[in-house]
Amino acid sequence: MYLPKEEIFKILSELGCAVSQTKPPVFNELPYITFTVTGNDINTFLDNSIAYQDITVQVDIWADDSPSASNLLSKVEEKMRNNFYNMIYSSDVPNNGNVFHIVSRFTKKC
Repeated sequence: MYLPKEEIFKILSELGCAVSQTKPPVFNELPYITFTVTGNDINTFLDNSIAYQDITVQVDIWADDSPSASNLLSKVEEKMRNNFYNMIYSSDVPNNGNVFHIVSRFTKKC
């Protein structure tokens, strides 16, 4: 079974900002990226061996302003697509204080 966390962390870390699997209680630096593997479904052959996996990843972007968040989303999308993850969803989350937030989801078959 393929476990994608290490690969996703490496991909997102190449963008040059802080990356983690969980949101910190306080952001000490922005922009910041968090991610979660929200699905890792196995599809099997008749002999019960793994045929392929459907992986879904949620990537959250946190930034000082909306344009910065959108710019980083563009970079995340390109980096993920270059690694065969396709963006299936993206949305601005209502602003909470002075931190802007975009949520996005990516899928990959492997």
